[in-house]
Amino acid sequence: MTEARVRERLAAAGWEWRRSGTMERVWPDGTFWRCTYGTTRAGRCEGDIPEGLIFAAGDEVFVVDVLGFTDPAGMGFEGVDRTAAGLDLLAAASPGGTLAKNVLKPLMARAAVFRERSVRPIGLSGFMLEEMPRRPAGPLIPAIAAADGSSDRWLDVAFAALDAGMLHVALESFDRALAAGAEPGLAELWRGWLLMEADPAEAATAMERAADGGMAGPATCLLAGIRPVDWERATREDPGYLLGWLSRVLELGESGRAREALRVIDEAAALHPGAKVRHYRGWVHALLGDEDAALDDLAEAVRLAPWITEEILADPDHDGLRGRPDFWRLTGLRAAENEQDPQATEVLRRLAVQTAARAPDGWRRATFTIGGGTKGHFTLPDGTLKNQGLPFDLRKALRLGRGMAVTVVVHPSGWFEAAVGGRAENSGAACVLDEEALPSGPGDEVDGPADPTQAGDPAEAVCLLRAYLQRREEILGHSDELPPPAADREEMFADLEYPLPDDLRALYDVMDGGDDLGLIDNGYDWLPASLVSELGSDHYWMDNVPLFDPDPWRIMLDDGPPGAVRRSIDRDGWIPFADGGNNEYLAVDMDPGPGGRPGQVIRIGLRRDGPTYVADSVTSLLRRHVEALEWGDWTCGDDDLRIDLGDMALARESENEPDASTVWACREVLNPGHNTQSLWVRGGGDIDLRTVRGIRLLKLELTQCRSADLGPLRETAVEALTLEDVEALDLTPIAGHPTLRAVRVRAQHAVDLEPLVTVPRLYALDLCGSPVMDLAALGRMSRLHYLSLRYEQWQELWRQNVTLPGLAMAVLSDDPSPSRIAEWARRLPRGGGVQHYIGQY
Repeated sequence: MTEARVRERLAAAGWEWRRSGTMERVWPDGTFWRCTYGTTRAGRCEGDIPEGLIFAAGDEVFVVDVLGFTDPAGMGFEGVDRTAAGLDLLAAASPGGTLAKNVLKPLMARAAVFRERSVRPIGLSGFMLEEMPRRPAGPLIPAIAAADGSSDRWLDVAFAALDAGMLHVALESFDRALAAGAEPGLAELWRGWLLMEADPAEAATAMERAADGGMAGPATCLLAGIRPVDWERATREDPGYLLGWLSRVLELGESGRAREALRVIDEAAALHPGAKVRHYRGWVHALLGDEDAALDDLAEAVRLAPWITEEILADPDHDGLRGRPDFWRLTGLRAAENEQDPQATEVLRRLAVQTAARAPDGWRRATFTIGGGTKGHFTLPDGTLKNQGLPFDLRKALRLGRGMAVTVVVHPSGWFEAAVGGRAENSGAACVLDEEALPSGPGDEVDGPADPTQAGDPAEAVCLLRAYLQRREEILGHSDELPPPAADREEMFADLEYPLPDDLRALYDVMDGGDDLGLIDNGYDWLPASLVSELGSDHYWMDNVPLFDPDPWRIMLDDGPPGAVRRSIDRDGWIPFADGGNNEYLAVDMDPGPGGRPGQVIRIGLRRDGPTYVADSVTSLLRRHVEALEWGDWTCGDDDLRIDLGDMALARESENEPDASTVWACREVLNPGHNTQSLWVRGGGDIDLRTVRGIRLLKLELTQCRSADLGPLRETAVEALTLEDVEALDLTPIAGHPTLRAVRVRAQHAVDLEPLVTVPRLYALDLCGSPVMDLAALGRMSRLHYLSLRYEQWQELWRQNVTLPGLAMAVLSDDPSPSRIAEWARRLPRGGGVQHYIGQY
């Protein structure tokens, strides 16, 4: 049955089509509804699909996805709770069965029905979410498949559904957990949270049950968003919940009962003697007019937890203290804790003064980041950003080394902070902990040449050189003065770690390079023996280039015959013999890959993403020069001879040149060419990757699609994989993949990382776009050297005591503040080398 037939059947029930997979309708009561539908080949799966879930049966089963807060009458079917029916079905499925995989995908992983007047019937964001108690959660599909009717298993499903963003499923699962006998505290607390927007009365009832079930602190904090609450009860029944104490103190202080607030905060301090309580105690003393006591409390808070300084300085409730010198000494206390350099602090203060002088009205803060480049902006009152450059060369003023990063934030209230050190990352920060442990590319992981003989012929090379020079002289009408062989060339070449190929070595017996005549490849100067020896022994142009790529997903493509050239940033066996200017060279490759031969010619240089194959030998390159002149494939004007070298030319067209393709799967057929090495698939439903089998695929990105079976990737040599916004994601098919090196997962739901443990070459993992999940598997990835996480994920990693002994580069994403960067760096193995600065201006 086609999608057109599905639309026809739904239209007969009163639904209007809006776009593929989406229908809309206005009900008689004026509410607006939307439903999505999808298809699944579940007809041959084990078990029967309940009638309420089926649209039409046959070889394909069309499942209508109605996961609304209620299931409206008039759908065209008998009213059923499809969320409950789906859970019943999936809980009965085997853990690895196709039923769980193929039915869950269209049934639960897509947008649900919702009402226009309540766009989000249930929600999961807002105040104190990070304070909510919860259980650890794994992936949703295994959790549902393992559900055995017990309360514990339904709680597992509920928290997995929360991480997956399937909130209706979470609500139903909490209901089932309670029906199965779960303790009311945790389950009712989350039910109340989910129902706050849709049904405040039921939410309040749930929170009251949670309070009675031992969750008085968090339940009262949530209940305060619905109606007045008894904070005294919250602290009496749940004294260990600090947020309850702080909320009680805040209410007392804001209602003019500061003296009572002081008594309560003193009670809290006896139970929670930390920086947060001291901060609130300082606020209460300020309300009472005792500024000296307030400043003493704030100073003690900074002593206990230096990171709280930024929170204190940014707090508008302390505006009344900003005129006191002791208030600004708080920055001095933090600066002393930081052991910050006075000269650098003064440079940053000068930056803050000049930035504030140029700031627009109402600015909230100014942020500058220096790394690979320089970025700066003001944040305006409405939250928009206004680009702003630095008033002076901050890198030079701070005497920063190449590649070192700086993040500076200037606040209009008169203070600034900065993090100096590490490396800059897009929307984040990075620390290189062990540069030598980071791979320079896959070039070291392949075998040597299958054919170790040289393709060039010394005698032929000499004959070709003479023929080329003679024909060149005929075309130009004059001869060039060429340098004689260098007398000490043998001593020079002896300094090379790798010997020159025989054909190139024979040419130096004829002449010592080509001076500056640009004899090779239309302008490349053939280098004299002295420079070949120097450049072959010391690749000085690479001195400031790290021998690792800080972006593991920027894969170096395989240019030339498959496996001919090792994909590395630099290698000792690459010996430059011709200079094209701007640190661009022709080199002989004496350390080729399995598909190459010693002495092959490649292009290398700073402007390249990697080496480029030219010819199998210097002999073949010269032969192409001579043939082009004989066949008339040349032009000459103003004594400038230009030769068409075909696929050996700098601007070449070769059947082996790697292809990078983008496919919009929603409207294009996925049919990559044989040499497609980089593939980006965007949009679409269930992506069929069978067409990638056997191609030279090295990099794959799947973005905003419903699902993809990753099994066909086992028949490719893919190295970098990005999975972004894939609704139903299962990594099991790539377990043990032999070539996979870098995986990026940005999903809306928790993903089981266990299959990656068996990937032997996996060294880079990026999870920053995914929810906090069980990260224990990371500790079993023995070759994991690169890890990118959000701060909350790093916290979870530390909470689980996961050790990463091989970690060589760590990344913190999501635009962290300087204080957070510094705090994070200090907790990294071997330290992150980031210095925090703070001061006033």
